[in-house]
Amino acid sequence: MIITYCYARSQTNTFPSSGNVGIGTTSPTYNLDVNGSLRATAFYLGADGATPEIRASGNGHLYINSGNVNIGDHTGYLGSGANLSVMSSGSGRLWVGLSLNYYTMLYHSQQTGYGFYDWSILGNTYHLFELGQATVKMPVLATGAGNGVRALTIAEDGSIAPSPYIAVAGGNVGIGTTNPDNAEGWGRLLEVKGYNHSKFLVSTASDNILTCLWSHDGAGFGGAPAGGMTGTSSNHPFSILTNQISRVTVTNSGNVGFGLSSPTAYLHIKAGTATANTAPLKFTSGTLLSTTEAGAVEYDGSHLYFTATNAGTRYQLDQQGGGGTNYWTQSGTNISYTTGNVSIGTTNSQGYRFAVNGDAIFTKIKVKQYGSWPDYVFRKDHKLPTLAELEKYIQQNSHLPGVPSADEVEKNGLDLGVNQAILLKKIEELTLYMIEMNKKMDKISEENVQLKKKLESINK
Repeated sequence: MIITYCYARSQTNTFPSSGNVGIGTTSPTYNLDVNGSLRATAFYLGADGATPEIRASGNGHLYINSGNVNIGDHTGYLGSGANLSVMSSGSGRLWVGLSLNYYTMLYHSQQTGYGFYDWSILGNTYHLFELGQATVKMPVLATGAGNGVRALTIAEDGSIAPSPYIAVAGGNVGIGTTNPDNAEGWGRLLEVKGYNHSKFLVSTASDNILTCLWSHDGAGFGGAPAGGMTGTSSNHPFSILTNQISRVTVTNSGNVGFGLSSPTAYLHIKAGTATANTAPLKFTSGTLLSTTEAGAVEYDGSHLYFTATNAGTRYQLDQQGGGGTNYWTQSGTNISYTTGNVSIGTTNSQGYRFAVNGDAIFTKIKVKQYGSWPDYVFRKDHKLPTLAELEKYIQQNSHLPGVPSADEVEKNGLDLGVNQAILLKKIEELTLYMIEMNKKMDKISEENVQLKKKLESINK
């Protein structure tokens, strides 16, 4: 029988209070110099009895209680507070990501400058921002082939790559084109060029006012035909200003005001003043249409015309009657027409100054004769026809002498002034007949009285 005896004893190692300790090396240069790997469940750096400044725990976390962290150069000045510094004589990078396939990098390089990168496993490197010694790179959203975010590099000479996203040529800026159109040869311009459509937008954050300049082909946009457009794409009015004063305003309901900020009609024009060149509307002289058109307003340099229907009558707005040559003249509240004739209900005045084809009503009418009034009937030299002569004339003509016949009235109408004079003449003549007859009646009455007296004397 063999009996084996093993003796084991745990031991705690202690080190001298001064000098260096080496593990894996016989010539340590630090208090603890390990030439090889080091494993610990926790790692603490700090003064005795104080909270550790740096602590590494078994869960993979590294804690820095206070102070600065320098990577690459421990002499770099970081200032006060807690800071993280990545220093290098050539270039330095700070990486943040899920893995080597997805990360964002902050970098600085003496050769390329500094900026941000975003990288994914898809192989796309997006320059979030890069400021180099002679370039600036920014991201844009590309369209067409290869859609996605692309980095734009603005070089020291003003050129931008890659094209055709933004280009600067000779002081002109092109978005979507490397050759901004400057046919006018002007000093500076900005061109925004899209394949089918393009838009330049100016907006506000508070009220979300969107003011746009569009170029649109195909079926047009917003009810407008294909072509150039400007206005608001939000529910706000649009105005055109000169000298910082609104001259034309289009409301969000579609009313257009000239000189008015709140037009109440589709077309609303501010009234003019007595000052020259302030009339609300003027027409330049032109040639009249060979065939009239509905709704057309024309000015030939002499007269203003309006046509209501296609191929219809052209009405002259500045005078009565289409195409006439006589004008109404206004003086205060009075209006006069000194030449020509006026017709109502007819285009043929029959030669009369005023012709009405239809009914008319007056509360008062006055006819003034320009000829003689028939008071001459009472003059002694006036020859009054006898009743026998008058009877004979009536029997022959069926109307009084000097009075128009029924046929004449039907054919020529009745002149109120002349007819009033004729009627007055007949009344005056009738008055003379009655006076003459009254004299005869008085004479007969006197003779009857004398005869009656003679008869009474005979009877006695």
